[in-house]
Amino acid sequence: MLRIPSLIHALLLCASIAVLSNSATTVWAKEVCVEVAGEAANATKDPAAAKMEAILRAKMSAVDQVAGVDVTSKTKVLNAMLLDDIIVKKAHGVVTGLTILTQQQAGDAYAVKAKVCVDDSTLTDFISEVSRNSSVVVIVELDNKNNLAPADDIVKEMIKSTIGNNLLDKEFNVFEEVTNSALSKTSEGKGYNEDLVRKYMQQYLANVIVLITVTGDSLFKKGEDIGYGVNTPFNTVKLWFNYRVFNKDNLTGKLQVARSGNEHTTETSPSEKDAFISGFEKLSNRISNKIVTVVSNTAKKSERRLLLKLNGVTTTDQALSLKSAIQNYPWVVSIEEESMGAYWVVYGEKPVYLANSMANAGIFKVTGFDGSSITADYLTK
Repeated sequence: MLRIPSLIHALLLCASIAVLSNSATTVWAKEVCVEVAGEAANATKDPAAAKMEAILRAKMSAVDQVAGVDVTSKTKVLNAMLLDDIIVKKAHGVVTGLTILTQQQAGDAYAVKAKVCVDDSTLTDFISEVSRNSSVVVIVELDNKNNLAPADDIVKEMIKSTIGNNLLDKEFNVFEEVTNSALSKTSEGKGYNEDLVRKYMQQYLANVIVLITVTGDSLFKKGEDIGYGVNTPFNTVKLWFNYRVFNKDNLTGKLQVARSGNEHTTETSPSEKDAFISGFEKLSNRISNKIVTVVSNTAKKSERRLLLKLNGVTTTDQALSLKSAIQNYPWVVSIEEESMGAYWVVYGEKPVYLANSMANAGIFKVTGFDGSSITADYLTK
């Protein structure tokens, strides 16, 4: 007969094995491996560089698949070495493994097929690092149950010609969307669907979402008796705009409503759709300045102070010349010299984009960057 202490030890051993098994499952569940392809041009001129780019494209394709959003097309502006540093070399890199399955150079192209493993628990941090404070998605959510709205492409063009162009004038990257998705439907008592809003943020690597819910109603139809035996010669449409501006809290990353409001107008026209269009344009212009103001203020709150260290700066003339050059980079608000080759920069974008501007300038080799500093070698001639 098995003694009680032995039975207890056996049960504890089984429990320990179960816990370890569950822990291992949890760890491995974070890593997702996919087979992908990558291709790069100019292989005949620089095969090594073409191979490196093809491998990077394969890595990014894997990130796209696992994340479920098109990160690759939104990060094309980034220097390849910097992007590779973010997805692989930095602590908790999103790409955890790479096995080349096939590789070949065919004419001017270099192609690879690879098995790439992605840690999906780090995807949110990665997307946050490469998302842009200057990217804004303007989403028009149409409640078109009365069939008053024109085609989606016409609505998109109207929002682009008003709010979109005003944001572009302030040097924001603007994306317009027209949808019937229920973004404004209540989610956990918030009055909006947080998951859908975050999905659009990830899809466009944006930190600001402008959601405009549009509702229209026909008050009178052409020929309808409006009283006293009078038939109206026009269609009368009432239009409501309910708008919200969402952004992420700089410290917590939580979604928050920076501003909300509503406007309405009543329009008449021989055609219901013409009345809708007239009202849409009027309300778009009415809220445009309000939205641009709150988006600009949100971007200003995202500004951060970075310490920029440049190795190889030895003269005052060099220091002043580089200071002037960096001041002209996009989203550099101000730059102050700390010491020879060291500067404090107030920057309105994520640090990787300042590092990218420097890497593409041809006079710097970026050697490191994080959330508070960038180091680079000054490449003197």
